[in-house]
Amino acid sequence: MAALVPSTRWEGREVSWTWVPQNPQETALAGRALLAEFVGTLLFVFAAGSSLIVNQVTDGALGLLGVAISIAVAYAIIVSATHLVSGGHINPAVTIGMLTARRIPLSMALA
Repeated sequence: MAALVPSTRWEGREVSWTWVPQNPQETALAGRALLAEFVGTLLFVFAAGSSLIVNQVTDGALGLLGVAISIAVAYAIIVSATHLVSGGHINPAVTIGMLTARRIPLSMALA
Protein backbone atom coordinates (compact mmCIF):
# COMPACT_ATOMS: atom_id res chain seq x y z
CA MET A 1 0.00 0.00 0.00
CA ALA A 2 2.90 2.36 0.66
CA ALA A 3 3.90 2.20 -3.00
CA LEU A 4 0.40 3.21 -4.09
CA VAL A 5 0.09 6.13 -1.71
CA PRO A 6 3.50 7.76 -1.26
CA SER A 7 4.12 10.16 1.59
CA THR A 8 4.33 13.91 1.09
CA ARG A 9 6.68 16.38 2.73
CA TRP A 10 4.62 19.22 4.22
CA GLU A 11 5.65 21.81 6.81
CA GLY A 12 8.92 19.99 7.46
CA ARG A 13 7.51 16.52 8.12
CA GLU A 14 6.20 13.49 6.27
CA VAL A 15 2.41 13.32 5.92
CA SER A 16 0.04 11.18 3.87
CA TRP A 17 -1.78 12.56 0.85
CA THR A 18 -5.03 12.57 2.83
CA TRP A 19 -3.58 14.87 5.50
CA VAL A 20 -5.99 17.21 7.27
CA PRO A 21 -5.13 19.66 10.06
CA GLN A 22 -5.10 17.91 13.44
CA ASN A 23 -4.66 20.79 15.90
CA PRO A 24 -5.32 24.54 16.05
CA GLN A 25 -1.80 25.45 14.90
CA GLU A 26 -2.07 23.32 11.74
CA THR A 27 -5.56 24.70 11.09
CA ALA A 28 -4.24 28.26 11.40
CA LEU A 29 -1.35 27.52 9.00
CA ALA A 30 -3.68 25.93 6.45
CA GLY A 31 -6.20 28.75 6.77
CA ARG A 32 -3.50 31.38 6.39
CA ALA A 33 -2.27 29.70 3.20
CA LEU A 34 -5.80 29.51 1.78
CA LEU A 35 -6.47 33.16 2.62
CA ALA A 36 -3.19 34.23 0.99
CA GLU A 37 -4.07 32.34 -2.19
CA PHE A 38 -7.57 33.85 -2.23
CA VAL A 39 -6.29 37.40 -1.79
CA GLY A 40 -3.49 36.83 -4.32
CA THR A 41 -5.91 35.53 -6.93
CA LEU A 42 -8.29 38.41 -6.25
CA LEU A 43 -5.48 40.96 -6.67
CA PHE A 44 -4.24 39.27 -9.84
CA VAL A 45 -7.68 39.33 -11.45
CA PHE A 46 -8.05 42.98 -10.45
CA ALA A 47 -4.62 43.91 -11.85
CA ALA A 48 -5.14 42.02 -15.11
CA GLY A 49 -8.58 43.49 -15.62
CA SER A 50 -7.35 46.97 -14.77
CA SER A 51 -4.60 46.84 -17.37
CA LEU A 52 -7.11 45.76 -20.00
CA ILE A 53 -9.50 48.55 -19.03
CA VAL A 54 -6.70 51.15 -19.12
CA ASN A 55 -5.73 49.92 -22.58
CA GLN A 56 -9.33 50.21 -23.77
CA VAL A 57 -9.92 53.66 -22.24
CA THR A 58 -6.72 55.06 -23.75
CA ASP A 59 -7.64 53.67 -27.19
CA GLY A 60 -4.85 51.12 -27.22
CA ALA A 61 -2.03 53.31 -25.88
CA LEU A 62 -0.59 50.40 -23.88
CA GLY A 63 -0.73 47.97 -26.76
CA LEU A 64 -0.42 44.23 -26.55
CA LEU A 65 3.14 44.34 -25.19
CA GLY A 66 2.26 46.91 -22.52
CA VAL A 67 -0.71 44.84 -21.33
CA ALA A 68 1.42 41.67 -21.24
CA ILE A 69 4.22 43.37 -19.30
CA SER A 70 1.84 44.93 -16.78
CA ILE A 71 0.13 41.58 -16.16
CA ALA A 72 3.50 39.80 -15.84
CA VAL A 73 4.82 42.37 -13.35
CA ALA A 74 1.61 42.16 -11.32
CA TYR A 75 1.84 38.36 -11.30
CA ALA A 76 5.49 38.45 -10.20
CA ILE A 77 4.73 40.87 -7.37
CA ILE A 78 1.76 38.84 -6.13
CA VAL A 79 3.65 35.53 -6.24
CA SER A 80 6.61 37.02 -4.37
CA ALA A 81 4.25 38.49 -1.77
CA THR A 82 2.43 35.20 -1.12
CA HIS A 83 5.37 32.83 -1.55
CA LEU A 84 6.43 32.69 2.10
CA VAL A 85 2.88 32.19 3.35
CA SER A 86 1.46 29.70 0.87
CA GLY A 87 4.06 28.87 -1.74
CA GLY A 88 2.73 31.38 -4.27
CA HIS A 89 0.49 28.93 -6.12
CA ILE A 90 -1.62 31.51 -7.91
CA ASN A 91 -1.37 29.47 -11.11
CA PRO A 92 -3.16 26.08 -10.90
CA ALA A 93 -0.41 24.52 -13.03
CA VAL A 94 2.07 25.25 -10.23
CA THR A 95 -0.22 23.54 -7.73
CA ILE A 96 -0.58 20.48 -9.98
CA GLY A 97 3.19 20.34 -10.45
CA MET A 98 3.81 20.57 -6.71
CA LEU A 99 1.21 17.86 -6.11
CA THR A 100 2.84 15.62 -8.71
CA ALA A 101 6.24 16.19 -7.10
CA ARG A 102 4.67 15.32 -3.71
CA ARG A 103 5.50 18.71 -2.19
CA ILE A 104 1.93 19.40 -0.96
CA PRO A 105 -0.80 17.04 0.24
CA LEU A 106 -3.87 16.41 -1.90
CA SER A 107 -6.16 18.08 0.63
CA MET A 108 -4.23 21.37 0.33
CA ALA A 109 -4.07 21.15 -3.46
CA LEU A 110 -7.84 20.74 -3.72
CA ALA A 111 -8.52 23.54 -1.25
